[in-house]
This record gives sequence, C-alpha cells and structure tokens, in this order.
Amino acid sequence: MNITLRSILEADFEFIYTVTKITMEAYVELTWGCWDDNHQRTIIYDSIDPSTHQIIQLDGQDIGCLAIERHPTHLQLTKLYLLPQFQRQGIGTFLVQQLIAEAKQRQLPLRLRVLAVNPAYQFYRRQGFVVHEQTTERFLMEYGGNTNA
Repeated sequence: MNITLRSILEADFEFIYTVTKITMEAYVELTWGCWDDNHQRTIIYDSIDPSTHQIIQLDGQDIGCLAIERHPTHLQLTKLYLLPQFQRQGIGTFLVQQLIAEAKQRQLPLRLRVLAVNPAYQFYRRQGFVVHEQTTERFLMEYGGNTNA
C-alpha cells in the first residue's frame, strides 16, 4: 500500500464535502436529527483550510481527507475521513500512528473530537486515546499529555 498525503486545491473542496457527507451524514442525523445539504455544505466549506487539510491518497487515488492543526500546546486531529471502501484496511491506523509519532517527537498531546454515536470512538480507543471530556454529543479524546496513554 502506497499511502500518501497531498496538499489540497480549491477543486478538492467538493471532494472533501462528498467524503464528509458519505462518512458523517448518518451520525449527524443520529445526533441532531437531520442533515441539511445546504447548511452542511456551508459549514464544511467554511472549515476547509489549506494549511491544515490534506487529501489522502492510495496509490495515487484520492480516498479521503485529513486535517491536523498544530498548536504550540497540542496537535488537534480535526478530520480523518476515508471513503467506506477504503476503511478497515489499516489506512486510518497508519495515519493515526504517524500523528502519534509526531506528537511524541514534539512532546505534545494529540487531541480529537468524535461524535458519541460514531463507531470511530472505538477505533481511537484501540489506538490508545482516552476520553478527557464528554458532552452530550461528543467525546473529546487525547493521546499523551495528561493521560495515562
């Protein structure tokens, strides 16, 4: 498997929206009751930052998106979305392990938020993340820092 990351272009915004919709629509509906395409498109497009977002590729094919914010106090994983046909193949694990290695090298915690209804919560627990805060809708998780991970 040749997993690579590439910088995004404006032409990638629709792909990022599509990947987000495919991977998150059911969980948004379970959490808030509906997915409004126009509203979600606005939120997603407004969240895309070329300095934090990358396209995940497998053998040169676009298969998902990754967004990581690098703060002085921590790394924040804001998106790791893979098209369904590329899930459960070790790609997400590979990418998360790279981020964990970067966080360890920088001696910073790696943080993320996941919807409570999203089974990705279990994936992150298997990677060593622990819940450090919880809301009705989300688990806020961390690897390193003040956790025992």
